[in-house]
Amino acid sequence: MVLSFVMAALFALCPSAGVAIAEEISSTITSNGLTVEFAARAASQEGANDKVVAGQDVEVRFKVTDAVTGTAVSNTSPGVWIDAQKKIGGAVQKSGEVEDSCREKIGYFLQRGLTYRADIDLNAWYILALNRKASITVIDPLLGYGGQRFVTLITLNSPGEDWVMGRDSRSLFVALPATDELAVVDTAIWKIVTNVKVGRKPVRLVLQQDGRYLWVGRDGGVSVIDTEKRSVVQEIATGAGRHDIALGKGDREAFVSNPAEGTVSVIDVGTLKTVATVSVGGSPGAIAYSTLADAVYVVDAKSGTISAIDPARRKVASRMQAKPGLYALQFTTDGRWGFSANPLANEVVVLDASTNRLINRVDVDGAPDQVSISANFAYVRSTTSPDINLIALDSLGQQEPAVVKTIPGGQNAPLADGGLPATATVVAPTPERGAMLVANPTDKTIYFYSEGMNAPMGSFQNMGREMRAALAVDRSLRETEPGVYIGHFRLPADGAYDVAFRMSSPPLSHCFTLTAAQDPVLAARSAKPYRLEFLAEERDFAAGDTARVHLRLVNPATSQPISDLTDLEAQIFLVPGTWRVLRPAKPLGDGIYEVEIELPNLGVYYLNLASRSLRARYNDLPSLVLRARETRIPAEKG
Repeated sequence: MVLSFVMAALFALCPSAGVAIAEEISSTITSNGLTVEFAARAASQEGANDKVVAGQDVEVRFKVTDAVTGTAVSNTSPGVWIDAQKKIGGAVQKSGEVEDSCREKIGYFLQRGLTYRADIDLNAWYILALNRKASITVIDPLLGYGGQRFVTLITLNSPGEDWVMGRDSRSLFVALPATDELAVVDTAIWKIVTNVKVGRKPVRLVLQQDGRYLWVGRDGGVSVIDTEKRSVVQEIATGAGRHDIALGKGDREAFVSNPAEGTVSVIDVGTLKTVATVSVGGSPGAIAYSTLADAVYVVDAKSGTISAIDPARRKVASRMQAKPGLYALQFTTDGRWGFSANPLANEVVVLDASTNRLINRVDVDGAPDQVSISANFAYVRSTTSPDINLIALDSLGQQEPAVVKTIPGGQNAPLADGGLPATATVVAPTPERGAMLVANPTDKTIYFYSEGMNAPMGSFQNMGREMRAALAVDRSLRETEPGVYIGHFRLPADGAYDVAFRMSSPPLSHCFTLTAAQDPVLAARSAKPYRLEFLAEERDFAAGDTARVHLRLVNPATSQPISDLTDLEAQIFLVPGTWRVLRPAKPLGDGIYEVEIELPNLGVYYLNLASRSLRARYNDLPSLVLRARETRIPAEKG
């Protein structure tokens, strides 16, 4: 393996503009036919910092190419974990030992157990539940669908109605109609960073493909939000009623349905002004754009009419007639098949945008109200039945009826109390291919379904809270250009970190190094009245050995030793947590303590300390890593 390391500076493209110079940490390896270039830099939105600092935004970048041809390697989905470096028995490691340690770390991370987890996992995804009582639950689906961990509860100013993830895959926008606000959640730290007043009763959110503007449907019209500045740039009156929004080709125009006026407003995105009003009649509600037909479709719930609008002529080009009661409209990603649920008629109609004809009417019991689409199926949720109906996309447009599969979506009807559904969907895709989340408000549970199965494969409890919608937030790296993968995060503390990088084909594992400087403000806020130091002791342990670990406790303010603690306790466990023991730390004087541990088996051991009198928990103090190798074989005499 070839390894080079360099500290470089990223100079601003336009120095005269006053852009700060950003310090970049970079490193390159070549192994197993691949070259991986690693870089890390500060990514503060304010641009005030020029180096990586604890508690502030960091961007990591991996460029993967063929070592011989230099061709970019795309669609590899590399695994990346960031974990604070720990001393291995206080000894200096040789290069081969470092690589062994890195591979072992990655092996533990892949198990995703509770005992040993990376500080930051850039392969994880999280489940969010939009709760009925003004909050968002964040759940970590540990071990896939086989377990879970409650992460946090985000409190909102009022109950959420709709939400959408920003193009940065980090900012989550939530409509709060009761307080006339838009909440902006930073999903890197799971906190609300601002609340924006957007007009009366916002209920619908639509993000442009380029991510520049967020369109908010509210009473009287729409508000347009600059997603970077997080402020209202324009308020546009379109009429009374509950508005839906669709964006046309290239985000050049926005189409807003006006149920009280019987019209659709056409708004030029460049000028943010209404340029046309298309009369469709009736009470137009749900609206959607088809990329295949380059047309906008709007449904009238009262009459059951679906009107196709030609964006170029700004006129109704075609009409299709269904039964009264149409509630929603959703197109497949290729723009051909459109689905509209009808809770009054207990059916879902399917339109073909290539011919502007209704080609299927699928009977669905239980008042269907929402349709969510994956690569293979249209998922239909019903309000008074727990069942989810799956319409196979490849069966549409045939002479035979569409193929429909029914799976259980919980134990009880999701809206058994007759409450109104939220605008946001309750069936949401996950980063795992062919897997969906199904939220059941009555069960207070989110179910995990994998396509091809006859029932959900697992479930996630919502801590006794009734949810209105579900969403999966992906924290994994994004491929921003061929072979270039980027991730964002915040380091919890200063110091050196391993950036563990793994590819499965061809196999490649390596730990890059990233160092974060101390943030004085953060350090002062989190300062502790103690500092723990492990004494540098070089050891070579074998399974069955007894390790004696020495450490020193000091008061950082006075530099005086903290001696004679009687409640300093060590917890030692064998990774990944199959063996665990508690041992007291024996005071030796002058702030030095000794912990004696027998290492019964091969493997890596973690030693953590805690003290009730210091108010120090296990995760408050540094940990130590010990390694037990093969049992020593006595040398032959002679």
